[in-house]
Amino acid sequence: MYEIQVEHASEEFAECWISACRHLAGISGFGEKQFIRLSLTPILLDHLSFIMGNQLFFVHVNDSAARVEAPSTIEACIHAAELGNGVPCKLTMKRSRDGLWEPVDSDWGLRHAISDQVVRPQEFFTNEDIEISDWEVLDIANRRIIGEIERSNGTVLSFNSDPNVNPSIYFIDEHEAPHFVIVSVARYPFEPRLDQSKIDEVKSGVAGFSTSGFHAQVTIVAQGDPFDPHAVNNGNYLPLIRGRGYHQKYSGLLPI
Repeated sequence: MYEIQVEHASEEFAECWISACRHLAGISGFGEKQFIRLSLTPILLDHLSFIMGNQLFFVHVNDSAARVEAPSTIEACIHAAELGNGVPCKLTMKRSRDGLWEPVDSDWGLRHAISDQVVRPQEFFTNEDIEISDWEVLDIANRRIIGEIERSNGTVLSFNSDPNVNPSIYFIDEHEAPHFVIVSVARYPFEPRLDQSKIDEVKSGVAGFSTSGFHAQVTIVAQGDPFDPHAVNNGNYLPLIRGRGYHQKYSGLLPI
């Protein structure tokens, strides 16, 4: 089988990462926290990400002693935050005397990935309505499709939510046959679009991995949208606001 060139986390890093996740998950009292990335499935730009209030936080986990190598760079995390209109953070971990991993810094343990200033997520909350980024739209769609693949006993090899990169998902099915998925997304009332020339370009680029591909179309709709049939022309539809609910119109996996 063709090997996708992606970085995988070592067992040592995974141990450190799990402790970092548990640390952040255990912090409460500042509102609901929703994790977006909570796995080490490639492609890794950030190591984990979460939404609190109207803000999205991307986190790079690293070893203070630099003995355990992270599977991606802090620059990649910063890039993910730029794509997602979020806050790039780093969470530096150390081994305690009993051999367990714990944050170097107190409180949340987070520092800004660029300025190195302490980050307390609750201090970033505002009353502003923030429309979700194209990265978030695609990430919502990807998670829907990944759920379907896993329910069908498939295994996701890699995924990415960069709108400029396709295919978005590589996976093997229950018979270990490789496949790829081109994901097209749109914000209601508009429809996903993907022309045949783009499909042909992607198929040519991944021919060494698999000739079996799918196209998935996902439209994201704000909860409470009036579903005005003339919305495209008169603008009578709701924007997709971060932290609010969404509906999804999903085509399923369509063979190409």
